[in-house]
Amino acid sequence: MPDPVRIKVLERDGFTCRHCGWNPENGNSADRYRTLLELHHIEHHAKGGANTPENLITLCNICHDEVHRGNIAADTLTSVLKS
Repeated sequence: MPDPVRIKVLERDGFTCRHCGWNPENGNSADRYRTLLELHHIEHHAKGGANTPENLITLCNICHDEVHRGNIAADTLTSVLKS
């Protein structure tokens, strides 16, 4: 995805995981596995989802993994994005 889109989404989301609230600056150092922020496509890119801010949400690496394992529902992320 283009860097300007990536930056816009990270700025919109306050450089914070929109699911758990973790961010790299204020993160709990005891949580050594939660190490970075990633962007997740609400509608998966492989299924035609666009690289647009409206289709992207900032998640920490742990929450992003949980989404792809099916432990966090896409509907949950959609409602967070709308709030």
